[in-house]
Amino acid sequence: KRIIEKAISFANHNDFIVIIAVPFKNLIEQYYIDFCDKFDKYRVFSMLDIENAQFLYPEKKDTNVFLAEPSPYYFKQDKISNYKIHIMTTNSLLGNPGEEALFQSREKKEYFQKLITLSKKQNKKIVIIFDEIHDCIHNFKEEYIINLWKFYGLIHKIYVVSATFNEASKEVIKYLSEFTNRNIKIIESERIIKPNKQSRLHLIFNDSSKLNKNENLKTAIDKVIFSKQNLDIIVYSRKQVDLLLAKDSKIESLNFVKKDINVCYTDIFNYDANNKYSANKINIGTNFTTGVNIEKENHHLFII
Repeated sequence: KRIIEKAISFANHNDFIVIIAVPFKNLIEQYYIDFCDKFDKYRVFSMLDIENAQFLYPEKKDTNVFLAEPSPYYFKQDKISNYKIHIMTTNSLLGNPGEEALFQSREKKEYFQKLITLSKKQNKKIVIIFDEIHDCIHNFKEEYIINLWKFYGLIHKIYVVSATFNEASKEVIKYLSEFTNRNIKIIESERIIKPNKQSRLHLIFNDSSKLNKNENLKTAIDKVIFSKQNLDIIVYSRKQVDLLLAKDSKIESLNFVKKDINVCYTDIFNYDANNKYSANKINIGTNFTTGVNIEKENHHLFII
């Protein structure tokens, strides 16, 4: 909340452009929704629009498969000055193409070049906010970090946010301070335990190798489904997803809610498999372990 307020305070000032850099696409979606709630949604840019290549096809319906609602605009390169807040992954900001490509896309390179040109021509300073920096450390390699130097002289301030700072993240912070005259100010907030905000945690240990035959798991899932409460299931492999939904699975209750199940896992060879967490579905998968705010009432999260 404080970070969103701080970003908006800069965005409301004509002299600043704000970049939010996060480790996961799920967080882009979350930030986008949060900013559109408190700021002019037509001035908030999501990098997911470039990844969906919407701006290449203006004749198509303007939808963004990653967002809860249709994106309110078509992103076009010549309209980059419209946006005061830019939300993206740290991968994109540092030019890391990820595991699925050898090079960053031409569209992203053009976008960053236009953003830098805009900042220089209109004398606008850039404020960068890195969230969950501990999950972004792998991007700060020599081959990628050089891309950050394209912003040298344009950066006004850098904020680094993390609940789990470690030695590696401290080295990254020292490097980032090169852009702000080596000024580092650490603000450490007190961790306050709020029992009424905490979930009840149940740990069940079982040596059964056949997940879908596990009586403890069957009883727990059946109880939640038949009481019409919400649940999501995080597993560590695609194989476990298949086991839970197999025809011979003893967890028959999952068949009763089959139409409400969103199977989400990442498969670089199967684009259709790359579903993201859906707030309105029962999610069973591997790729929503972090970066997702689960705000459902009477919700149960199974971690296998």
